[in-house]
Order: sequence, then C-alpha cells, then structure tokens
Amino acid sequence: MNPESPTPDAFDAAAVTRALAGTWCYDTDAEPTGIGYLHFTDDGRVFQFHCDPKQPERRFSTRIWCSVESSSTFRVRGRPDKEGWTCSYSFDGVTLNMGSSSKRMIPCRRITPDEAPDWFREALATRLSRP
Repeated sequence: MNPESPTPDAFDAAAVTRALAGTWCYDTDAEPTGIGYLHFTDDGRVFQFHCDPKQPERRFSTRIWCSVESSSTFRVRGRPDKEGWTCSYSFDGVTLNMGSSSKRMIPCRRITPDEAPDWFREALATRLSRP
C-alpha cells in the first residue's frame, strides 16, 4: 500500500499517521494573514496556534491528540487518556480535508518548514520540546 494514498481495502492507520506528519496550512478568517497552521507529529500530537484578536502578535497554542481510526475518521482527544470525539477526514496524499462530514470540510495543504512563518517555526519548536 502507498501510505500517501491509503485505500479502504488495504487500510493501515500507522501508515496514514506517518503520512500526515508535518505542517499543514488552511484558509481561515481567524488569522490576520488569512492562513492557519497545524502540525501533526508521528506520535499522534497535533499543534495549532491561535491568534488573539486583542493582541495579534501573541498566539496561544492548542495541543490535541489525534489517532486514525479508519480511512475516514480521526479520534481527537484533549488529553491522551480521554475518549474524545470523532472528526471526519479524507486524504489523497496531497490534500487533507477534515471537519464534520455533515458540516464544512476544511482543505489543508502540506507545506515545507521554509514555507511556515518564523513565528510558527519558533512556537512549534518550543511546544515540541515539552512533554
């Protein structure tokens, strides 16, 4: 199986997790630049940095745990020991769409570390250094 393009008949959750590792961007009105960033680690952590509209130069981070349950479902947890909730996704090896299948799916595209802004790389390095 190609981990970049998993198929339902040969589904491998670990391969999908490895294929998703890295930084992704998506369009959002919540950021001054109109672009938000997510970073998936190969151990199931996902980091997102949110803009505070009252202090746009300061961002606060969110760390969640995400596990791949099927070819179309993530299990998202606020803490690794909690049940959490499910989130729909599709991944074709290039584009990651995630959200609620009954609502809006958010398209994300992978970016290289050099494409991420300095503030994101610095904030991510700090968060990755913490347990």
